[in-house]
Amino acid sequence: GEHEGMERVGWMIAAPNERGSSCKKMQMELEKGQMLCTAFLLCAPKFRVGTLDALLSVSDRLAKDCKAVEGSVERLLRQFRELSASESAVPPVESKSVGEYVRSFEWDEARYASGESIKDIVAALMEEVARLEDDLKVRSTEFTATRQAKQALERKTQGNLISKSLAGVVREQDVVVTEHMTTAFVAFPAHFAEEFEACYESLGALVVPRSARLVAKDSDSVLYAVVVFKKGIEEFKNNCREKRYTVRDFEFDAERRDAEASELRRLAADADDQAASFSKWTETAFSEAYLSLVHLKLLRLYVEAVLRYGLTVDFDCTVLVPERKAQSRLRDALGRMYAHLSGTWASNDGHDAEQQLIPGITQEKDFYPYVYDELPLA
Repeated sequence: GEHEGMERVGWMIAAPNERGSSCKKMQMELEKGQMLCTAFLLCAPKFRVGTLDALLSVSDRLAKDCKAVEGSVERLLRQFRELSASESAVPPVESKSVGEYVRSFEWDEARYASGESIKDIVAALMEEVARLEDDLKVRSTEFTATRQAKQALERKTQGNLISKSLAGVVREQDVVVTEHMTTAFVAFPAHFAEEFEACYESLGALVVPRSARLVAKDSDSVLYAVVVFKKGIEEFKNNCREKRYTVRDFEFDAERRDAEASELRRLAADADDQAASFSKWTETAFSEAYLSLVHLKLLRLYVEAVLRYGLTVDFDCTVLVPERKAQSRLRDALGRMYAHLSGTWASNDGHDAEQQLIPGITQEKDFYPYVYDELPLA
């Protein structure tokens, strides 16, 4: 439920290397032995750990930052899916699938030098994601504005004859305007046509007899042109309104008609171009944000492991991808495997959360004898 966007969740686990690699142990026992998951190592560089105080403050910050970046990754994924009209597409990360990227993960030393302080690495990662978020807001606003302008213009040119723009409907020869006479354009539901033809001459003293012409009709409405003396136009309009005929305010303007048509073409082309470039951008931005998330989560796992196991302990960071429907068996197997780490912190099966706060545990609902986090995978 939490990662509504990405179906599968990887379990990130930091466990001490007792008599050899804990990752290899999980691969042997949990993957090959019990076939509960696939397991692979996430290579973490040796970070500059600094003081315990600095670690504790960065640990609090990392918990919040990971949540924020997961939110960004989800927003970008949602936007990408909306633009590509696909409910399950996941863009590539560094031109690999998400799963492949995580499986072959290497810390990006060029961008996030592991020799910097952890606090500075986190700040650089968060700055990158903040830039993507700002960019997303701007692009999304522009894209929505163009799309809405196009829809508004389409509504003007698409509705029925009672409401839509008549610029593309009325031709020059439909309009009679002289010094004393003008043309009224009357629109109404098609089934009133016979009644209208029978009565329009009586809708004003100054209506020109036999002047009504059917100008246009669509599936449910009709548009008539009627010639009326200018002095009598208000009376004619009022009488039409009483019979629920709509007199359209319309002046023929060839330039305006052409401008409206070319504006619609321009907006349609703009909206298409913008959708294409926004989609391309979202794809790249997702890749960047996901890359940042994996770096951040690995950093967090590392910090929590140092706080939990101490500075001198050697540990591996491992990702387990549970087989479908094997989650609870995998959790139990891990609980048995690492029960001896619990000490006074948790009961042997690792399910019993203690209320006191122990270093290396953020206030999460579940506490396990190993350091645990989750990573959304496609």
